[in-house]
Amino acid sequence: MPSKSSERPHVLILGAGLAGLALAQGLRKQGVSFQIFERDEGLHARFQGWAIALHMMLSDLKQSVPSDLSPVETTSHLNPLDLPAQFCMYGEDGSRFAVTSTEDKPIVRANRSRLREWLATKVDVEWNKTMAKIEEDEKSVTVHFTDGTSATGDVLVGCDGVHSFVRNYLFPNQDLLHTSPVGLLVGQVTLNREQYERQLSIGHSIYIAVAPKGSRLFVGLNSISQDKESARYYWFVSWPDQAASQEPYWTATASKQESYDTAVEKTETLDPKLTEIIRLTKAEDMMTPPVVFRDMLPQEIPDGRVLLAGDAAHPMTPARGEGGNHAILDSLNLARALGKSNKEDVKMRGREPSTALGVRAEKTKAGVKTASYNDGGRLTPSCGKRIDVLQ
Repeated sequence: MPSKSSERPHVLILGAGLAGLALAQGLRKQGVSFQIFERDEGLHARFQGWAIALHMMLSDLKQSVPSDLSPVETTSHLNPLDLPAQFCMYGEDGSRFAVTSTEDKPIVRANRSRLREWLATKVDVEWNKTMAKIEEDEKSVTVHFTDGTSATGDVLVGCDGVHSFVRNYLFPNQDLLHTSPVGLLVGQVTLNREQYERQLSIGHSIYIAVAPKGSRLFVGLNSISQDKESARYYWFVSWPDQAASQEPYWTATASKQESYDTAVEKTETLDPKLTEIIRLTKAEDMMTPPVVFRDMLPQEIPDGRVLLAGDAAHPMTPARGEGGNHAILDSLNLARALGKSNKEDVKMRGREPSTALGVRAEKTKAGVKTASYNDGGRLTPSCGKRIDVLQ
């Protein structure tokens, strides 16, 4: 970590997910000192999610992190296979559309665990740090932890996810999260080589199939074993239902068998080759309770020394990895802004649009606007990729 400077701000980062680690790498690049804290016991203490497509911010990411990181392509979920990332969509009429990574318009579909390991390179995360209290004044901000320790800096950035402690500090007693009106069931399965090669023929990275009445099947590759003999896949079956926005929804208490049977029922009209992944999954491999999608309109951050980034600022219903992409973009933009700032800039940022808060608020609003225009997880050219009709 860069040493503290009498002129440059010292940054406290709360949360070592994608946003927090990307901010740490951006600050390393800018030569700005920081400390990063995470409540978990270590990098792999908790399930971090599946694969994520890096697209609209890929070039920026490569240029904004230090040169001592390995190429971001090493995080690809297709490694060790030599295949490009590819996203396919199958319509009710049997049509098939695809977006494939090309040399001039690359996409990296990263295994999330590998991506987090990559972003953690040479970053000294302080683990087992659960936040208890935040205090700020005209000169500094201090975070106190439940273990009795504390840390003081010039600015604090909450990168602590959907259920953000830092956001609750900024907006006390406000229920800002909205549960998406989407029913969701999730399965996971390990396939042998013959089985996963059939899946690759449908779509290298993911494929989406649309069923009547709005149900969708999303199938994604998470990782390939190093000996190429097996692959780990995950799949979602989703459907629109306003009742799902009022928790608890029935899926929260459904048994694994009930969840599996419903997934089969809602996809029974699809081409059998597309639903083979469900048949290869056992009921015991259903995720219960399933994932719940939540989002939130961004709020204007109050003047002060505390900022938000990523899901803490603007959780999004998943669509083409926009939540993760915007989280990383938040952090890269903020790192650049802080790299150009001194301690006086940080103190004045609430009134000066060229400071870190101005960049942060603008980016947050842009991120949510983009997500709202790309509702439903449809494959569109929004990330600059041409959609080809595959024969």
